[in-house]
Amino acid sequence: MCIRDSAGAILHWNGLDWARVAGPATAALRGVHMLAANDGWAVGDAGATLHWDGASWAQIPTPTTKQLNAVAMLSASDGWAVGQEGVILHWDGQAWAVVAGPTTRHLFAIDMVTPIAGWAVGAQSTALQWDGSAWRELLPPAEDDLRALDMLSAFDGWSVGRRFTIAHWDAHRWTQVVNPSNLDLVGVRMLSPSDGWAVGNWVGANHFFHWNGSGWNEAPIPPSWTVAALDMVSATDGWAVGDNGALLRYITPPASVSFLPVIRR
Repeated sequence: MCIRDSAGAILHWNGLDWARVAGPATAALRGVHMLAANDGWAVGDAGATLHWDGASWAQIPTPTTKQLNAVAMLSASDGWAVGQEGVILHWDGQAWAVVAGPTTRHLFAIDMVTPIAGWAVGAQSTALQWDGSAWRELLPPAEDDLRALDMLSAFDGWSVGRRFTIAHWDAHRWTQVVNPSNLDLVGVRMLSPSDGWAVGNWVGANHFFHWNGSGWNEAPIPPSWTVAALDMVSATDGWAVGDNGALLRYITPPASVSFLPVIRR
């Protein structure tokens, strides 16, 4: 498993600890998606895209210099990246190409369910849907920026963003399900229709929320690093990353539920 960091840094988890891996980029990397142990992508500033082949990271040319914020790969020959001013790129197995989109607002997250079903979200509650032939803009679920996205299927997905925006996709439309507050949500990961997590921060403190199928409830607060993203391997194993190289691991021992810091080399 790899994660992204600032200034082109790349970290790899080998089953025991985190170690830095050499990479060709000097720009900040903002998104990563691993298809397999020998196939993964990272994207970042100035149109940077990097590919992992199992042995090393190589920089792949792109037709844009705009900041790329997220990448979602369906296969080795089908992937997408989104970013600044609504830029959308598609990977066909040979090269990245710009695909026309309906907005110039920044896109922060993308998730693809199948080659003909995908979603992207961004600034000012921008929500896009891919139908296999074109990207179209959907009725916005809120008024604030949408920062993260996770789709369980073409019929069930979640997006989170500024001022505690949480929106649910039900196969037809996005609907805001939680009233806004001052808390900014920056990450979401759904394991099933009845098990998911969202993370946010406000006034220098982290806040984690768990979805149990009927409502979002705040979980015990982990250490006070500002968290930027999270991912869950299972209901009992997950990770969160953030400022100053913070790495937090979610564990569920018999008597407690907590996020613990992980030392990296």
